[in-house]
Amino acid sequence: MILVDLPPESVRSVAVRPSPIHETLGMLRVVAANEPGVGFEVSDLQRRALHHPDVALVARLVGEGTYQPDFLTPKPRGVSAVTFREQLAAVEATPSAAAREQLGYWIGARNLPTDHPMWRVLESEGIGTRCAHGIRKFFDVSRPEWGGIHTTLVAEFRRVADELERVGPDGVIETLHPALGWDGRTLSIAKPYDERITYLGEEIVLVPCVTAGARLSVQVCDPRDASIVFPVRTAAIGATVPLIALVGRSRAALLADVQLPRSTSRLAIRHSLSKATVSHHLSVLADAGLVAPRREGREVRYVTTHLGRSLLNRSVAQDSQRGMFSA
Repeated sequence: MILVDLPPESVRSVAVRPSPIHETLGMLRVVAANEPGVGFEVSDLQRRALHHPDVALVARLVGEGTYQPDFLTPKPRGVSAVTFREQLAAVEATPSAAAREQLGYWIGARNLPTDHPMWRVLESEGIGTRCAHGIRKFFDVSRPEWGGIHTTLVAEFRRVADELERVGPDGVIETLHPALGWDGRTLSIAKPYDERITYLGEEIVLVPCVTAGARLSVQVCDPRDASIVFPVRTAAIGATVPLIALVGRSRAALLADVQLPRSTSRLAIRHSLSKATVSHHLSVLADAGLVAPRREGREVRYVTTHLGRSLLNRSVAQDSQRGMFSA
């Protein structure tokens, strides 16, 4: 169990911010493990990117075991169009000594043999630069999926931010994940080892993550870079608030999710709806000219039309968090 004692200053400074780099690494972890995407569809471009040595290095660091080096996931300092660039610059600027220390812990936790190639990485220069390059390359090939992830993330960001404003951290932290506990003074995190940390007023950032699946990731050992990465609620998967107000939550969610062609069966699974309900909503969206069916082999898939994409883009533009995935 990890226990983090928080003074009133830290409690008052609890904030929620999206993290493009966490979303990118979440996608990379899924693709490397050959698992189905959570909130996105795995593409051939993403699979091919794994053959690049820098992408493969980052995939190995985030995909094996429970620990990943903290320098890969700098805390988001704000919510803006430059957040990803700032995070990537922080990864690249990681001091060699810090990168080697964390990589050494990663290697030691896995008891890797002395002839394992990761030992050569540990002894090399420019670890941060290589990792930043690998993250950026995978981010670039994943661009087609960012639209749906962005709209989902905005909805969850707004939900948690509104809850923080309404009830404060006391009413929010424990609701984010079953492994989190909060008694008003001490944050508890279920882990297979024991550690206690006392903060002196440093900020903790809550980070919603679409691509996390059910995974909870915490980064609390360094109070200067503290973050808690939690999975978004299924109900948050949808669209921005303006779009929900216009067409309703379920249809907004489906419209945002067919920026890539998807079948009725696939959409029913992704949104926990019956196929009949999905078919009805898609029929209404199609009648409005927002989506169109496309036959691919024996399967009919729906995809947004130009009008549908325009509506999504305008809806996102009205949202104050527009641009968090700009790079």
